[in-house]
Amino acid sequence: MIRSPVYRLFFACVVVFILFAGSPSNIAAQTSKIATSSLPLIFEQNKGQVPTQYQFLSRRNGMQTLYDADGVEIFVPQSPSSRTRLQIRWIGANRKATLAGEDALPGHSSYLRGSDEAKWLRDIPQFARVRYEQLYPGVDLLFHGNGDELENDYVVQAGADPSQIAFRFDRNVRINSLGDLEIILDESAIRLQKPIAYQEFGSNREHVPVKFVLLRNGEVSFQVGAYDHNRPLVIDPVFGFSTYLAGTGTDQISAVKTDASGNVYVTGYTNSVDFPLAKPEQPTCASCTDFSSDSDAYVSKLDPTGHTLLYSTYIGGSNADYGYSLAVDTNDDILVSGLSLSADFPHAGAVNSPACQINNLCFFVLSLKPDGSGFNYSGLIGGAEGFYTNGNTGILAVDAAGNAYLTGVTDDPTFQLTPGTLGPTLTGYPYDSTFVLKVDPTGKLVYSTIIPGNAPQTPGEAAYTNNFPAGGISVDANGLVTIAGLAGLGLPTTAGVLQGTFPNDPNSEDPQAGYLLQLNATATAVNFATYAPGTDTTTGLAVNTSGDFYITGYTVEPNLPVSGNAYQKTLAPGPDCPCSAGYVLELDSQGKTALAATYLQGTNTFDSEGTGFLSIALDSKSNVFLGGWTGSTEFPLQNPFVSVLQTSDSSVGLVLAEMNPNLSTLLFGSYLSSTSFLGGSQFTGLTIDP
Repeated sequence: MIRSPVYRLFFACVVVFILFAGSPSNIAAQTSKIATSSLPLIFEQNKGQVPTQYQFLSRRNGMQTLYDADGVEIFVPQSPSSRTRLQIRWIGANRKATLAGEDALPGHSSYLRGSDEAKWLRDIPQFARVRYEQLYPGVDLLFHGNGDELENDYVVQAGADPSQIAFRFDRNVRINSLGDLEIILDESAIRLQKPIAYQEFGSNREHVPVKFVLLRNGEVSFQVGAYDHNRPLVIDPVFGFSTYLAGTGTDQISAVKTDASGNVYVTGYTNSVDFPLAKPEQPTCASCTDFSSDSDAYVSKLDPTGHTLLYSTYIGGSNADYGYSLAVDTNDDILVSGLSLSADFPHAGAVNSPACQINNLCFFVLSLKPDGSGFNYSGLIGGAEGFYTNGNTGILAVDAAGNAYLTGVTDDPTFQLTPGTLGPTLTGYPYDSTFVLKVDPTGKLVYSTIIPGNAPQTPGEAAYTNNFPAGGISVDANGLVTIAGLAGLGLPTTAGVLQGTFPNDPNSEDPQAGYLLQLNATATAVNFATYAPGTDTTTGLAVNTSGDFYITGYTVEPNLPVSGNAYQKTLAPGPDCPCSAGYVLELDSQGKTALAATYLQGTNTFDSEGTGFLSIALDSKSNVFLGGWTGSTEFPLQNPFVSVLQTSDSSVGLVLAEMNPNLSTLLFGSYLSSTSFLGGSQFTGLTIDP
């Protein structure tokens, strides 16, 4: 665990949401998830390299899989000198089913064994897929690779019967509480995750209920719910991918984004001297040692499957550096912001870096070329971070022209501000102020302003009076910046907005509420500003194609302006507390009207923990995706990946949800954490690819 002077930062080992494992798992009806590699999964036709009853074989990370008409045999490494065999046999299948290689690959395999050239095997064909044609009447079975995952999909043609499908293992199997199938080997286990099934209707995919069932004598089949028998049905894997991105030290992912091609970008910080690198701009961690808690920021880019690390580099100077926010511009340049204690933080381009005083965490902003080969610009910017940040350490947005916008909190009286803006001066310590600044594609500062409050304030009063730390930022095609977050008293609200006055108890110890605020294009005026009634804090912001705003966060307030058809209209009571609820609130493009709102939480909350969301994203149809935390063992679930909450001593677990645009329907809800007793999870970022 790393601590900054202001707040706690969580996570020792990081999981990008997009999952994968380090041991053999998920083979038959699901996916084999093994360690990462940059090579495709190859299926070789058998030309004598293995016994003749097998028609194809594949290998990956010490595992060998052999394919014949009756089933497959998987040889799993148990030690450097031993392997265990797992046999899977189809029940009642067509023993004359044809096995065919598909999508021939350009490479070939050769086996030049021994001194007798006549016994050498040359130019063995390689394929990307193997199909069992008509394994059952109207049912094909397709094996293929997805990164390191060995997938097999049952393709059920229109009118065919999926209940024909059955298979048997030569080991004991069981279905666990999550609906996964577990097979225990001698020194390891294989787990087939609960399957999903779907049908495609044009560009839409409609999910069909499906689960494993155990039949007599340990046979396994699928129980499929109602579906359209006039269309094909596919039983397919649940996850696209997931991966650890870590060295042997402490590693944190703080933000994740995708580009137009679906490549995945992450930033964070690490003190691992062996953090995974690829084509690094900075190949060593200047501040990392085996005995130091200092970190360097990093940026990593993975391909859309999570299979290949396209580039990964340390970023930083000789002291501690932390990457916190990430954006990708239309040229696929990678923009990163964060905090640094390094006076020698890398400097490039037109960034006019201020002097960062010793022991002050100062903001930085940088832009990397798409291949990570160098900086477009880089440097410290603005000045030092303030104290009351509410955990928000600067967040970044980028417009279509490549201009970058950064918002954060400062108490630095020398912070770089530009004349003629809304707030060209600040008082400084002990008062915090929220700033917004803009830099052009060369790193030149275009404007920098604070958001001045209008409440009287004296030292020692509430932390958030005249302080409005943002949990979300967006910028539109006209360069209008909108921020949303936590506001104390003094928000400069404008006429005609949804909530012009502070909506909660102003006499509480530290009064606070969510807010939404938009600046004009030159940061010389506030276009609109409103409190968000029924909220305590706002931690995420998203905008739909009509320019309407969705905000999310957490609250204990009972007066959220819920819709008439809201999924959850009231706060759920907790056993020992007014436990927080996650919420979503949609406002119009001028902040005048609440278009929709709902609470989203579970009951049976323990340890005074509730539910809260920390990030929000919209897909092309304005479905609302949420990520955050919960302490509830009864969070609303819908087609979950993980249906049981497991926590660590943090007493909460990661939760994900999807709602329809008017917030009346839960489309998806799931825990996402380790299934072991000691497993907890912490949420840090969420993104939607094209």
